[in-house]
This record gives sequence, C-alpha cells and structure tokens, in this order.
Amino acid sequence: MTHELVLIVDDSHETQRLLVEQVIEPGGYRLLAARNGEDGIRLAVQEHPDVIVLDMHVPKLNGLEVLRVLKQQNLDIPVIFTTTGESAESVVQAFRLGVRDCLIKPFDPQRMQEAIRRVLAATTASEEGSRLAPRPVGAEQVRWTAVLQAAQDVIVVVDEENNVLLCNAAARAVLNLGELVRLRRPVAETIPHPALLSMFSQIRETGQEIRSEVPLDDGRTFNAQLTPVPGVGCVLVMQDITHLKEMDRVKSEFVTAVSHDLRTPLTTIQGYIELLPRAGSLTEQQEEFIQHVHRSLDTITELVNNLLDSDRLEAGLDLEMLPCDLLKVIEKAIEDFRPQVEQRKQELRWDLPETLPLVLGNRHRLRQVLDNLLTNALKYTQQGGWIAVSALEDNGHVVVHVADNGIGILPAQQPYIFDKFYRVESEETLRITGTGLGLSIVKTVVEKHNGRVWVESKAGVGSTFSFVLPALNT
Repeated sequence: MTHELVLIVDDSHETQRLLVEQVIEPGGYRLLAARNGEDGIRLAVQEHPDVIVLDMHVPKLNGLEVLRVLKQQNLDIPVIFTTTGESAESVVQAFRLGVRDCLIKPFDPQRMQEAIRRVLAATTASEEGSRLAPRPVGAEQVRWTAVLQAAQDVIVVVDEENNVLLCNAAARAVLNLGELVRLRRPVAETIPHPALLSMFSQIRETGQEIRSEVPLDDGRTFNAQLTPVPGVGCVLVMQDITHLKEMDRVKSEFVTAVSHDLRTPLTTIQGYIELLPRAGSLTEQQEEFIQHVHRSLDTITELVNNLLDSDRLEAGLDLEMLPCDLLKVIEKAIEDFRPQVEQRKQELRWDLPETLPLVLGNRHRLRQVLDNLLTNALKYTQQGGWIAVSALEDNGHVVVHVADNGIGILPAQQPYIFDKFYRVESEETLRITGTGLGLSIVKTVVEKHNGRVWVESKAGVGSTFSFVLPALNT
C-alpha cells in the first residue's frame, strides 16, 4: 500500500467525497483538502504533497491563478487539472503552466486513479534518472483533439517550421477559411490575415508570448494570444471581445461625463474652504477639520484627474510621438523627487549610464510613468529606506528599473497590480492613500509606446518595477 500525499483543491463537497471514497482511500493515499485557492497554496507550501488535484473554478484564486503562484514560487509539484471543459483556453493555459494531466468533469474515478498513478510513476522515474517510456496517447489524443475542435474560442496550432497543425471549426468560421483547411502548410498560405501573420512573424523573432487586439473586416474585434510551446511550436487562441469593447466605450463615456461634472463642485468647495480663514479667526480644532477636508479633496481631485487621464490614454489622445531623450526625462524626475525623499530620510540612488539611445515617445507621458513609479516607491518604502533608479541599453531596447527595499508584494497579488483600481491590501498599506490607477496608467502608457512593464517583488524585502521600450534607430 502506498502512502503518497495527495492535495485536493476543490470547493465541491460532492467531488471531495467522490475522490476520498473512490480514489484516495482505495489507493492507499494520504489526504490533504482545501476548498479555495489560497488554502491550497498554503498547504502546498507547508506540506509539499506528492500530487495536487486542482479544480479550475475554486474561489479565492482560481485554478490558473494557483498554478501561476506555484510556478512563481518554484514548487515542482505535479498537478492534475480538472475543469468542466467549457473553455478550451483554460485547458491550453493549464498545460502551458505545467500541469501533468487534465480531466473534464464529471470524470470517472477510475480515470482519476490512473492519472494519479501515472503522474506519480513519472515523477519517480524522473527522480531515479531513468527515461520514461512514451505515454500511450492514441485515445487521449483523439479526445483532446475533439475538445479543441468543438471549442468556441479560435484555436490554431502551428509547428516549429511555421506549418499549421490544427485549425478548429471556430477558426475556420471566424477567419473565413472554409471547411477544407490544408494542414501541414505554411501559416502564410493558410491564414491570410495581415495582423495575425505579423504576430506569427514577431514570435519567431522574439520567442516571447504576444497579445494583441485583432479587428476583422466584419466589424468584430478579437483578443488574440500567441504563445510559444517548446517542442511543439506555438498556439494561437482568440476570443470575441466585441461586446466588451462596446461596454468599455459606454463606460468610458460615462466616467468622462461624471468626472467633468465633478470638477466644478470640487473647485467651488476648494475655493470656499480657502476663504474660511478670511471670514474670521478659527479655533485650533476648526483648522484641524479644514486640513482633513483639504486632504480628502486632494484625494478626490487626484482620482478625477486620473480617471480622465486614463480615459484619454486609452483613446490614444495626447500621445504625439517624437524622438525623446529618456535620460533627461529620468534625471528631471529624480531631481524633482529628491526633496520628498530627503524629507522621509530615504536614500535616492541614481545609476547614471554613460549613454542611452533615444526612444520614439511622448515626453510628458514618459515623465508620468517615472512619476508614478517613484511615487509608489516613496509611499511603500519605510523611512530610512532606499530607492534606486537605473537605465541601460539592451539589444536595441532601453530598460529602466525603479527598485526599493520597501514592504514588497505577495506573489498572489502581483498578477493584479496593473489592473484599474486594484490596491494591495495588508496591514502595512491601510494608512497609505491612493486611487489604484497609477500603475494602470503606467501600463497603458508603456504599451502605447510598444513596450512592456513588469514587477519582481518579495514581501518584506522590496520591489523592482521595470519597463522596456524600443530604441529609436537613428
């Protein structure tokens, strides 16, 4: 009888009971159980089980988010993924994140037993250094091919030679390819769409995942994600986001109208507050109350300005691109921030590069990126801490880092920090004010400059925010 430890992460009482009664107990395994993603991660870190059975739809971090956190923490634990099969993209993403097997609910307990035994056997063989014999894939391959073909999302699989391996029914319909698609032919001959062909060309050059919005001739807009898969080639997944774009347009118009309407009463309130001392002497307590109102007004005004700014950026306004000396932008931002840093008894380090190539950009917006990153570093770093800025040229790109030794960000929160209105919640951040729009604006500006922004952080140690922009060919 075996004694391997199996962690089940599933919020369904029926599924938990089925697995315990018909898989765990008959197989002689030891059991760990969690009903949400956060508890699943905690148990995985603490107990390091031999295998994890993970459901896609667990609350408090879904299955894909749990996989990302496990990967970030370098926890090499084999995972069996379970899903209702409503989205082929979730299955594809799960395999990209390293799952060993995937079962569609409702699954046969016998199949789960076989999956656990297979994963454990593969792990044991790997640890012993032996070469595992190829797994029989005939029936399983047919099954997953059928799932991908029936998926509502557009799915195209291309091999390392840039030939089409799979093109599902949704792809044929959306891209007007007809019923007969010639497989094992170059993607340029199979998919005559300029935006998609540009993505395939770019991924061959960079080897990096590409995301883009692809407009079609019929007026629809699709979100396209092209991901390299080692040993296979790359996978294109597309979802129709036309209705989301329309909802976003309506939302943006509403936010803009409300924000503009708020500016007038805010200005009036601000003016009357400033006139209060002229109407007569104020008590110490009244002056304290006025200061509280001033701070609240500043927060509301910042929120309104950021909302309007975010809306204009997404609409592509105020983004005139010219050759820009990013080095001067950084130096000016640092110079303006030094008084605030010194007031908090912090150290501001600036690693000045000898040279830095020009970039094609908007000087005002790039300064806004630096200001937002420096403001965050200032707010989330304790008194006496340090903030470090550096910039360098790397293979035709300019890379800028803004680092600090502040409170840091937990791995589970890092995927969301560039989302609108998302704020890290912890005991350390309760008294730190903010609108949750600063990093969202950073991401929008950088991406409008054909760049990328990311974060590396460890709670209690600090954070490094980095962005990369293409250098201007002169």
